[in-house]
Amino acid sequence: MSVVIRRLFASLNPFSGRGNSGFVQLVQTVSDEDKLSAHFDKFNGLPDELKYYKTVPMLRRCIDILAGYVASAGGFDTVLEPAFSLEEQQKDVYLQKYSHVKAYVDEINKKVNLDHILFVACVKMCLYGKAGFKKVLDSTGVPCRLHVLPVANSDHQELQPVLNELSKELEGFKIQSSDGAIEYKVSDVLYFVNTDLSGNWQGISDLDELVPVCIIYQIMQQSTPYMLKRMRNPYVVASVDTSGRMFSEENVEKEKDALQKQLKALAEGIDSGSNVVTNNKVALEMVQLKIDLKAFMDYDDKQEAKIISYFGIPRFLVNEPNVNRATAETEFTAFVEGTVAVKQRYIKRVLESETWYDMLVRKCLGLSDEMVLPVKIKHVWRDIDMGNVKEKVDAAVALYGNGLGILGEHPDLAMKTAGLYTSEIAKCIQLKHQKATKDQTTPTQLSRNQNE
Repeated sequence: MSVVIRRLFASLNPFSGRGNSGFVQLVQTVSDEDKLSAHFDKFNGLPDELKYYKTVPMLRRCIDILAGYVASAGGFDTVLEPAFSLEEQQKDVYLQKYSHVKAYVDEINKKVNLDHILFVACVKMCLYGKAGFKKVLDSTGVPCRLHVLPVANSDHQELQPVLNELSKELEGFKIQSSDGAIEYKVSDVLYFVNTDLSGNWQGISDLDELVPVCIIYQIMQQSTPYMLKRMRNPYVVASVDTSGRMFSEENVEKEKDALQKQLKALAEGIDSGSNVVTNNKVALEMVQLKIDLKAFMDYDDKQEAKIISYFGIPRFLVNEPNVNRATAETEFTAFVEGTVAVKQRYIKRVLESETWYDMLVRKCLGLSDEMVLPVKIKHVWRDIDMGNVKEKVDAAVALYGNGLGILGEHPDLAMKTAGLYTSEIAKCIQLKHQKATKDQTTPTQLSRNQNE
């Protein structure tokens, strides 16, 4: 989707006939657009969804914020419960016999880094509509790692669900490659889908509606350096007087190449500000482009606003300074209790099935698939603190309004001020220039506190 203007100029042929003649040559000044083109070209081999995620900053930020709040903002706990109804007095005594089951499951969750896996799953569901992880077992048959499986068409390898032709029930998975098909059983894969409307276990990518916005955003990103270059170095129309020079069939190509080399040297000299020497009479005319930069930036902001609105991200989380306290609280509450809660509820149901927690309970107790479980593990999301969001947001926005630019340059400090900072969010948005002060809690300490 490159709009980069290539080097120098496309030479017009001035030799339409023999004899006295003149021509006008359009010269484009040299720029760094080749470097910009090379930067975007390195993403060409990636699936479109991953390419947009890597090249559209606002898209990546919104997805990372959403995934961070779903998987990491409050953290989660596991709760041991009887598999059948019991009175409260009997329940406590009964669960004491199986207290080691919870400790076993918590240890496995920690070993496979489940909170990070859930974050990755949220990101992949947003991009591709599905996410799959192969359960890597140790020598005792216990999961020790969750390996990310390809769900996009990368190198012709893509995880596909295998369905029963009649019942459409999930029977397994396969990855088709040049070396043949790799097949997995249902129990081998921890699998998530995003809004499975068709019941085909493929899910729907959140990017389906945002592809036009991403394309426009990329075009604008790639066009900006070119426009700024043109504002500094305008187009030059060079009229070269070639009268008095007779071109024969024998030397026409030679003379043509010589003039083109002189024009190239002229263009490079204009761009660098150095002196130019030529043995031809050359008249130069500057063509200044009138670029409405404000309108361009406003249109760029509108594309970002569409992405923010689609994911329902509170604007103060993406450095929007003009948000009052009431609006910030309303947006944040709707985000947590709506978008985040819906995704958390789905992930909870998947984890509490035979796909994960029930499977771990069976392994811990040594039960076969046909035997009834005596206890179950419940996945409980911790509440996300929204109590003082008004005051916290006011403090963070006030810093930005006072010209400190804290939300844009140091989002880690802004999120700490707003009480929304977590180690996973810090990792995802790749915060740079973190300020480590004595009274601030480090990401490592925060992660340790959440695990406890």
